[in-house]
Amino acid sequence: DRARDLLQAATLRHPEEVKYWAALARLNQRQRGNAAGLESLAAAEQIHPGRVELWLVRIDCVRLIALDGIETKLDQFTAEEQVVLLQRLADAYQKFGRMQRASRLLSRATQHRPRDMALLVIAFEAALNA
Repeated sequence: DRARDLLQAATLRHPEEVKYWAALARLNQRQRGNAAGLESLAAAEQIHPGRVELWLVRIDCVRLIALDGIETKLDQFTAEEQVVLLQRLADAYQKFGRMQRASRLLSRATQHRPRDMALLVIAFEAALNA
């Protein structure tokens, strides 16, 4: 994809610029998943060890991995607890720019509360932004 190609070219032309490495890792994480983001970070950290910009990307990858782990354990909660957790998880995913995941979670929450107009509006808005 074009954005990845541009960032990879920028890291080759300007390997001293950590911002290109961080952007490439973040792009890989968003488009290809947390493992791809962490793999890109490993390469970047060989060239720029201990840089705060790379640690911030790492924190986001780890947070998303933790969020994914929470989502897989929702069935152990009551329906009402699941709605609260689904809404909070959707909010967290939105903050990370994961609009499709947030929309899916909110849609799942509406299945537990099909007459909750506020929740339906939030889910609808999320679907529009996905």
